[in-house]
Amino acid sequence: MRRFLPLLILVPGMALAAPLANVNGQPITEGMVQAANPAAANNPEAKKQTVQVLVSRMLLAQQAEKKGWDKTPAVRAALATQRLAILSSVAAQHYWARHPITHSQLEAAYQKALTTLPSKEYRLREILVSDRAAAEHLLTELQHGGSFSQLAAQHSLAGNAAVGGESGWIADSALPASFLKIMKEGKMGEVFGPVALSQGWAIVQKLGERTPPKPSLTQVQGQLETALRNQDLEHYVQQLKKSAHIHVVGEKSDAAH
Repeated sequence: MRRFLPLLILVPGMALAAPLANVNGQPITEGMVQAANPAAANNPEAKKQTVQVLVSRMLLAQQAEKKGWDKTPAVRAALATQRLAILSSVAAQHYWARHPITHSQLEAAYQKALTTLPSKEYRLREILVSDRAAAEHLLTELQHGGSFSQLAAQHSLAGNAAVGGESGWIADSALPASFLKIMKEGKMGEVFGPVALSQGWAIVQKLGERTPPKPSLTQVQGQLETALRNQDLEHYVQQLKKSAHIHVVGEKSDAAH
């Protein structure tokens, strides 16, 4: 039985290399199908469709080679760039597998992220017009019972005109200074204006004020983990640079490189 062991060990690799199709003598393997569409590994219909896509690509690629287009500088540069992208992605995946993000790292990043939350968020609606006279006319209409939402939809130049000028919740740090003063000092439902902005003149109504809710670690874990992984990878790349010989044409030589 022992003498068959090496053969059994090779079976998974052989399966990936086994041709699923041949196009003018060139094979399309299981490995190529899975690389093109990972979902095809456990989905016969997806595998069948992916094989057909690769057959079409193979035919077109063979035409390009037949015409010598693969030898042109532009195509060779594109192929070299694609090779770099694939190999750098492989290196990154191997690095991340050897250096997983720990729970303590996530917790520290989470606590740091909480300190960047805005102290207040506000909801408002606005009508933005190009000149003060138009803004004053709209303000008069509102004071006589006009509908803010309808006037915003009809006259506002802002991107939220279609939804009656409503903004949703906005962090205090993201508001123009003139709007922030109104939101801090104004009463709920009160209309203010005209307010000068770089884009024109605005009529503003305060709709809400709140302390922003804190997301849980579970809610932001994916974002934090991605950011930490990218930071770790950048640190790794910087370490690689220190031991590499790099010369960028047109830049002064770096002694460390």
